[in-house]
Amino acid sequence: MKPHDQFAKNYLEQLLSPLGTVEISKEVSDETRQIDVFFSPNPEPNPDYLGLLGRIVLNTVLIEPYRNPPNRSEIRNCLAKLLTILAELQRQAKREIRVTMKTMPLVCGFYPLQLV
Repeated sequence: MKPHDQFAKNYLEQLLSPLGTVEISKEVSDETRQIDVFFSPNPEPNPDYLGLLGRIVLNTVLIEPYRNPPNRSEIRNCLAKLLTILAELQRQAKREIRVTMKTMPLVCGFYPLQLV
């Protein structure tokens, strides 16, 4: 794993753990892929805790930090991870619980802006 990737995952884990459950390198079930950070908030979230990041993580979210702006392939790969998780939730909903749009995870990519 690249140093930036490990740093970003560990940093986000430390920031987000007071707000809920953080899973680092969560495997998804289609082809072997890993979600950098899979976050599920506590039942009583605190959106003011981390500013914008705190508001982003009010719901379940897949976080993919990038060192540089992602290319089209990386964006498609990120969307594929999200769709795999959504399909997994639909299968789970058929077996046990109802999944609503509010409980569906979002996907969020972080990368530095390049000012010209």
